Amino acid sequence: MPHCRSENSNYACTDFRGWLHLEHTLGLESSQWRLLDLCHKRRNQAEYEGHLDISSQLIDDLLAVTEEVLERVEKLGDIKE
Repeated sequence: MPHCRSENSNYACTDFRGWLHLEHTLGLESSQWRLLDLCHKRRNQAEYEGHLDISSQLIDDLLAVTEEVLERVEKLGDIKE
């Protein structure tokens, strides 16, 4: 996945490949990984441009998705080498 920089005209990164892995490995809905992508873009915007635009609803939605991700990862069990 490419690194995004503020000087890059595409600082928000439209490369979904990293998020798509969550759909295929954990069975997340596209709306769930798109929420994670949105939050990542907002974090980048805050860091690179100093502008933070979040709502309490977005935080609640993010917490719900991250809890779901955690549950699904824990169900995968131990990784064998």
